Amino acid sequence: MTTTAAADPLVGLTVLERGWLSSNNLVIHPAPGEPGAVLVDTGHSHHADQTLALLQRTLGHTPLARIVNTHLHSDH
Repeated sequence: MTTTAAADPLVGLTVLERGWLSSNNLVIHPAPGEPGAVLVDTGHSHHADQTLALLQRTLGHTPLARIVNTHLHSDH
């Protein structure tokens, strides 16, 4: 019986980690041929400037193609 190693599931992922209640975000970097990266959860609007700065530093010139919000809160 032969086995093959599974691809590392963390390759191509970046976690934008911040303090408690600041909302962490996940960036899925595009595979070759994909139109751009995916941002999972945008975070609280009070942290928009920080989120944009972290995305710019993480993505550089790679475009952001999609945003996926997994949940919402009625207060933000």
